[in-house]
Amino acid sequence: MEPEDLETASERDYNAMNSDETSKEEALEAVLDWDSPTDPNNPRNFKTPKKVFITACFASLVYISTFNSSVMSPASEDLMQEFGISKEVSVLATSLFVLGFAVGPIIFGPASEVLGRKYPLSLGVFLFAIFSIPVAVAKNVTTIFVCRFFCGTFGAAPLAIAGGGLADIWEPLSRGVAVAGFASATFLGPVLGPLAFEQHRGWDIGIGSLPFLSITIGVLLGVIIIIVHTLTRMKRKLETVGDAPEERLVPMMFGSILMPAGMFWFAWTSNPHITWVPQVVSGVFIGCGILLIFLQGLNYIIDVYKVMANSAISINAMFRGLLGAGFPLFASYMFNNLGVPWAMSLLAFLCVALVPAPFLFFLYGVKIHGKSGVSDLFGIFALR
Repeated sequence: MEPEDLETASERDYNAMNSDETSKEEALEAVLDWDSPTDPNNPRNFKTPKKVFITACFASLVYISTFNSSVMSPASEDLMQEFGISKEVSVLATSLFVLGFAVGPIIFGPASEVLGRKYPLSLGVFLFAIFSIPVAVAKNVTTIFVCRFFCGTFGAAPLAIAGGGLADIWEPLSRGVAVAGFASATFLGPVLGPLAFEQHRGWDIGIGSLPFLSITIGVLLGVIIIIVHTLTRMKRKLETVGDAPEERLVPMMFGSILMPAGMFWFAWTSNPHITWVPQVVSGVFIGCGILLIFLQGLNYIIDVYKVMANSAISINAMFRGLLGAGFPLFASYMFNNLGVPWAMSLLAFLCVALVPAPFLFFLYGVKIHGKSGVSDLFGIFALR
């Protein structure tokens, strides 16, 4: 079924709720609003260069934080030798950092909606830098693990706050483009922190870096797809309907199919007797698919919860952090015991099970988030 065919149910639900939304807005509009459409205190009235600068700052902070999350992975052997610890224990340097990504958002996301974006973000980045210093000069592994956890906790501040910050300064259409560039930093950070593809195939460092390049290309292609969709379908929808969060899910539908396809491709071209080219190419599909899923999911949350988006994003980030913290603890055993083809296929099957999610939200999303009093109330006061 084409996305155009799925639109009917979503639009019908939206129109049914529109009268209720209007009455709520009329009742509450006088309570919270800007002084005028040109109020200089409204972040959406900032000059474009200032908006671009703020967006670039958010992207840089997210990149630094996510890069740090995986940068210790290649140092596992060094940790084992220097401190006499097992491989399982050395993995904690990464897992505890990512566990901090689960704790930090539930602190900094809500705080940014009460105290504003600047102070929680500044505090988080400052403490992230402070706790990075002991990791560099640590004399024992306990110091490394404890400080890595706090680095992740405070380093999660940009991840929890940036989404709401971008919603503050960009209109829905422009935000789709701005978030596309911003979100690429979320993925390029961990990719460049390195993953190790050389072990299974015995690649040298030159060929071993090619999967990073293919994933990067996939992420950039995903950004292009988002921008094109935003300036075409999304623009027309906003001009006709006015507010269409479910339209963000169209590229996500495509990504939900693209990602498992790339993972299956990667899995069954991993045999060392097969040339490395098809396995490297699969990274383009994986990178593009995961970017489309994550980015449009983020945009959808922002569109639904508006000025309260950071709290919703924080729950999303907490869940990702919990999964990300646990995965390194068993990933090597899974791949060693099952082999790359079946271990990767297992992950791909899990992705296949979730393929219906964006399609279901496209059809029934209006009804689902319409039952949330939070999205109803605060959606009225989205920065205009």
